[in-house]
Amino acid sequence: NVPSSNKVQTMHSMEYNDPNDFRDQTVVCIGGRASGSDLARELSQTAKRVYVSYSGATKEDDSDNLSHVPHTTAVNQDGTIEFEDGSSVQADVVIYCTGYDYQFPFLNGQSQLPRNENEGEEENDFRFSVQPGERRVKPLYKHFLHAGIPNLSFPGLQHSVVPFPYVELQAEAWAHELFAWSSSSSKSSSSVPDRAARYQAAAMDATLGGAKQTGRIQDTHYLGGGQWDYCRDMAKMAQLYNSDMEDFIRTNQAIYEHSGQERASSPPGSEDNYRETRYKRNYGTGGGFEVLSSGISSAVESSASSSS
Repeated sequence: NVPSSNKVQTMHSMEYNDPNDFRDQTVVCIGGRASGSDLARELSQTAKRVYVSYSGATKEDDSDNLSHVPHTTAVNQDGTIEFEDGSSVQADVVIYCTGYDYQFPFLNGQSQLPRNENEGEEENDFRFSVQPGERRVKPLYKHFLHAGIPNLSFPGLQHSVVPFPYVELQAEAWAHELFAWSSSSSKSSSSVPDRAARYQAAAMDATLGGAKQTGRIQDTHYLGGGQWDYCRDMAKMAQLYNSDMEDFIRTNQAIYEHSGQERASSPPGSEDNYRETRYKRNYGTGGGFEVLSSGISSAVESSASSSS
């Protein structure tokens, strides 16, 4: 935890609203992912100086009034911000762009969620838990069904994904299971295992550390490159998986990876020109896509024209 100071304003990115509120100030954004990158880019248009602090930062990516600095190690009482490489700056504002916790205030002690009923097991492994700082919800089967009450779902929890096709397939899977459980004639079509197996899978997922298996609790719902196999799992659960669905998922992955390559040339806080790239999905031809226009190429051409 980075200590606060009474000589520098500190806030979380969720409190940020208008870049004009920081006009002519020196701002440090701690975190270089989605929030930190977006805020740093906006703030660089109004603030006197912006520093974005994150792992892997390099001065080669500095531009105009935007500087890239390593991890923040201290916020001193005199308002001096210290970084991992020993450098420091005097700041007016520090914005923590460090992610978000999950919160479900409507689920509480009165919700009568199930507790452990199996002897020899720790009750805490089965109790619904959303602890501040953990960025983890448990116990969940497949990261979205409550292990004890599988008709209680939490779609869209996982991060670092292409959200719309991912959540849509979760919804399809849940709808299929709800129908299977409610209809005595179709219960055999459910692919969700029994309660003990769901809890066992949920307990493993809660400690694995996400798709990269880092073992860090905070990475529990990280998906990233694992999202494509997860989408296949959801499609199979919904009994929608076939060659067309495979083409759909493969094409999503190909576009995602192409966009990721373009994004790699845009350090945190810079113009996200890759977002202007336009794609055309090929249907009925085995999948694939075409690049209709590249935001990166257009930006390079524009820059070349301006310099000439």
